[in-house]
Amino acid sequence: MERPGYDPADEIVVQAPDGRIAAFALGWLDGRNATGHFEPVGTHPAFRRRGLARAAMLHAKRRMRALSMTAVTVNHDAGNVAARELYRSLGFRRRHETFGYRRPAG
Repeated sequence: MERPGYDPADEIVVQAPDGRIAAFALGWLDGRNATGHFEPVGTHPAFRRRGLARAAMLHAKRRMRALSMTAVTVNHDAGNVAARELYRSLGFRRRHETFGYRRPAG
């Protein structure tokens, strides 16, 4: 929230009927390059496979278009199949692959 360019209006949050955050998408805007960027995007495990992250991203993409963004990007760990399929369903095309490295805690 302290990064340059952060605007709370760019945070899209899907709230469950019980008040929990079900899904979210933060769409960063780069007006100079007319490019939007998603990071982070997520869905609470109890609400997955319901199209909520997709709905949040579509809402944010409409806002980006209204604010004259001409391109939109998103990054994700290449091993995250669910993310890859979500982004593909929204029309994103793979340009590069990144892999996250992890080690066990301790």
